[in-house]
Formats: sequence, structure tokens, C-alpha cells
Amino acid sequence: MQTWLRADPWLAGPEPKWLRWGRVGADRVAALAALSVACWAVAFPLTAHYFHVVAPVGLVGNLLVVPGAFLIVLTGCLSLVGGLVSGFVAETFNHANRVFVSALLDVVVRMDGVPGGVRYVPAVGWGWVIGWYLLLVSWIRLPAGRRWPWGIGLLVLAVGWMGVYPVRPSLRCTALSGGGSGLLLVEAGT
Repeated sequence: MQTWLRADPWLAGPEPKWLRWGRVGADRVAALAALSVACWAVAFPLTAHYFHVVAPVGLVGNLLVVPGAFLIVLTGCLSLVGGLVSGFVAETFNHANRVFVSALLDVVVRMDGVPGGVRYVPAVGWGWVIGWYLLLVSWIRLPAGRRWPWGIGLLVLAVGWMGVYPVRPSLRCTALSGGGSGLLLVEAGT
């Protein structure tokens, strides 16, 4: 992606500021997107194996959650340091932190509501998990020019694998207390 975001080497004069800033911003978003894809590619087989869940919405969600988490940690640290100076400064950063936490929780709730964003899958065997990691390591060891087709192949494999399994119907559990014994009502769609 750095090749696409590079400045024009044949440009006669200096690049306009808005274009340079846009290029830097796009570079940061591209780096975050690459990190999100890398983390998802490494984590999704183990998540499918242990938790029977695959969440493709995490690819997009991480673009919002990672900067949001950074802002939460930053304002928390600034609140601690600001508390040494003044209680007002600490309180101000605490309120900013509350806003960031609320916004991040809203993003997570909205991401959870995306149709098909979370897929429930049956048990995934260790053979499949090990095979995925062998393919991933093989892809990393390829020369840079040959990675794109293989990377697209890995993505198609992952998406195709998720598409084989239907989304589990909605499930609702209600705990009832009746006469000293606990009851659990489970309602599942067909």
C-alpha cells in the first residue's frame, strides 16, 4: 500500500499541504487495516476451534476499536498525571474518558448487530487449524510480488469456509426463579 500512497516523484513543486496530510492519514488507516487483517488471520482459527465463533465484523470493528481504546488509555493516563496538578484537570480528563468509553461501547454494540458479522461454526479440528497456519506461514515466506494472489486465495478460503456454515438461529435464555428452584427457559429458532 505504501507504493500507492507514495508522493509523485515527478512533481515539480512542493505538494499541497492538504494532499500531504491526506496521504499521511491514508497511510495510518492502511497500516491499521493491515494490522487488523493480520490479527484476524492469526486469531480466527483458534477462535473457531475453542469458541465456535468467527467474527468477520472484527476486521472493520478493529479500525474503530483500536483508536478508541488508545484514547481511553490516553485520557486515563492524562487524568492521573493531571491529578498531580489539579483536581479540575483530572476531572476534565475523567469526563473525556467517560465519553470515549461510552462511544466505544456503542461501536461494539453496533458491530454486534451487523447481520452475518458473527458466525457460529461447528467444532473445527486441529488438522484444519494447523493447515491454516501452514498456509499462512507459506504465504509470508513468498516473495512480495507473489503474495497478492496467494493472499486473495487465503481470503477466499476463509470466506468460503465461513459461508459453508449457516448462521445459528437466534437463541434466547431466560432464568426464572420458582419456588426455591432455578428454571432456565431456552427459546431457539428453527
